[in-house]
Amino acid sequence: MNRCQKLVYLALNKQQRNKIDELKVTKSEQIKRNIEDPDFTPNSDDESSISGSDSEKLASASTNNDTVCLKSSTSRTDAKINILSNVQLVGPDLVEPSTSELIPNSNSDELVVGQVIEKLLTDVEKLVDLSLWTKDGRPRKRRRFSKSVEERKRLNKNRIADAHKIINSCGNDCVKKCQKTFSYSHRTLINNEFWNMNHNEQKTFIFHNVSRSPTKRTTVHSATSSRRSNTLQYAFKNESGRRVAVCKTFFLTTLGFKKSNDKMVRTVFGNFNETVITPKRDGRGKNPKKKFDRDVIIKHIESFNPTIAHYRREHAPLRKYLPSDITIKSMYDDFIEKHPSITFSYYLYREVVDSLNISFTKLGHEECFTCEVFMHHSKASGHKKEDISVTCKDCEAWNTHHTNYTAARMQYQKDCKENDVVVTVDLQKVIMLPRCDTFKEVIFVPRLVAYNESFISAGPKSKVGHFAAVWHEAIQGRNKEDIVSSFYKYFLHMRDAKHVILWLDNCTAQNKNWCLYSFFIYIVNCAEVAVQKLEVKYFESGHTFMAADSFHHAVENSLRKAGKVYDFNDYVTAVKNACKGVYVEEMDENSFFLWEDHTSQYKLNKITPRPYLNEMSHVVFRRGDRTLSYSRFFEGEFINLNFLNHKSFKTGISLPLLKGEPRGISKIRKQTIISKLGAIFPKTRLVFWENLPIEKEHSSKNQDVDTD
Repeated sequence: MNRCQKLVYLALNKQQRNKIDELKVTKSEQIKRNIEDPDFTPNSDDESSISGSDSEKLASASTNNDTVCLKSSTSRTDAKINILSNVQLVGPDLVEPSTSELIPNSNSDELVVGQVIEKLLTDVEKLVDLSLWTKDGRPRKRRRFSKSVEERKRLNKNRIADAHKIINSCGNDCVKKCQKTFSYSHRTLINNEFWNMNHNEQKTFIFHNVSRSPTKRTTVHSATSSRRSNTLQYAFKNESGRRVAVCKTFFLTTLGFKKSNDKMVRTVFGNFNETVITPKRDGRGKNPKKKFDRDVIIKHIESFNPTIAHYRREHAPLRKYLPSDITIKSMYDDFIEKHPSITFSYYLYREVVDSLNISFTKLGHEECFTCEVFMHHSKASGHKKEDISVTCKDCEAWNTHHTNYTAARMQYQKDCKENDVVVTVDLQKVIMLPRCDTFKEVIFVPRLVAYNESFISAGPKSKVGHFAAVWHEAIQGRNKEDIVSSFYKYFLHMRDAKHVILWLDNCTAQNKNWCLYSFFIYIVNCAEVAVQKLEVKYFESGHTFMAADSFHHAVENSLRKAGKVYDFNDYVTAVKNACKGVYVEEMDENSFFLWEDHTSQYKLNKITPRPYLNEMSHVVFRRGDRTLSYSRFFEGEFINLNFLNHKSFKTGISLPLLKGEPRGISKIRKQTIISKLGAIFPKTRLVFWENLPIEKEHSSKNQDVDTD
């Protein structure tokens, strides 16, 4: 029975069962009426009557597959039920046959419909492509093949082999004389055996017949500029079983590849490992392990010590922060370096970081990494702070760190008590303008970055007020010359001070660079200020809390109290209202100079031991002297350092040129801010955004330095 016959059978057999059930119910009702009324005589015209012979045929129809005819009175017009070869057909309900298609019978109304069924099935097969339908009558989603899987694989393998027959090889000019060494029949044998292998076996064949060795001779002037670092040598076994070296062209053409198509060889040696004896197997068609233990990733992320902000944020009380100089990419690379045997994607690592609710914004405070390392070391080794082991490197490193940050804190407190001009300097974290936390649309618009370099006096004896140099990125950025320009503004503001002590954190890019030290040489020797001695002192990393952090906290509170900060002028007002006695300097395009680094690297390299910025804790500059004195420790002796180049040391450093023009922002960003946020700006604030300078198309932005 074909599929179409099965469909007709399934559909009509259900109708047959329903009709039989109906006749059974009719028979049971008749028997019940006979019992209740003994005088009842069935009438042949009664629709509920049925003869005994019909009952027997009905019973036989439910138990066998022979042809059954249910007869009725000639006056009835009920549909005739015919069963033929397991197929039930309801004549007038399913099809209206013509007279020529019916075989009449004078003794009954039975219709022989075999011819009708055959014609119906023939017409269906002509109209319907059976390969596009399943056995259940639903459209087939997968292709249907008449051949088995193994047969199709064999045919496909033969097709590939036929496409890789032996090709003309190197010719008689070959240095290795490959054609004379190997006969055509032997090449055919190698080709046939190669293409009878599966893919992994073919890779193994190439792996063992091609050897790789370092390049012995380069044809370029410098070995570092050569693109070829290895040499591949090819070989085949001859008829006697001995390996004979052949050229690359002969090797590839014997296997049926074009002489320029060495992709399979490069694939085999792409992940080459000297320690393995077989190439890496093909991973296609294999199900990778989808489950991965994330605890090891979480443990590594927590080793970077994400902490709650130094000052609380109402909108993110559970948010943890990492320093801004750390990126997810650098964390992922660190994990791969520490755990080379564990492999997973960068995107999985990023997903775990997001699930831990970690942000990469430094808010003015971070816990000490060195102290955290020692804490874990102390738990693992049992070493205590009170009983430091001199033979342990970790304990010795922490002991030095502890001594340095303790000495720095004591020196800071001492300066605050004894000196008149003690100033803490720090650049506040980036502020985005406009700042309207109540509007979600503001967060997703590329906004304007505002900067605040704060010079905050410390100590009860301080006779100077607070100073804040503020600007935004449309004026200038935060390159080293921009930061130095803010220092220049402060010294002009404090022009009568003769002894100034600056306390800074240990950010090398921002507060420890030779450009800043060159400026300090200029400022203590110029006539614009009266400073005679300038001391620059640095906190130990991880223990840098100072008065500037408290001021930045006050600025945050002032911004929060203001609610909506629409433009830069609103931001300046918030900084002024942060605390009493603060002077805010709005820096414009005429406030920034092209300060340069006047260091002589030649001089520094000749000094033994070479001075490094990260080793300096206390640096002193004096008027009349173009050198500096530095100490590695607060209690250590000073070392005099002549770091200026010959010209600057001989003639001095002069005031550099002004930058003179604003940097500007992109035209698209300006238009985006105005179009998307202009509707919520008051008219008095919209003027600032409309007058915002636009960057020149040919200008390229300098890379900003890292800040806290």
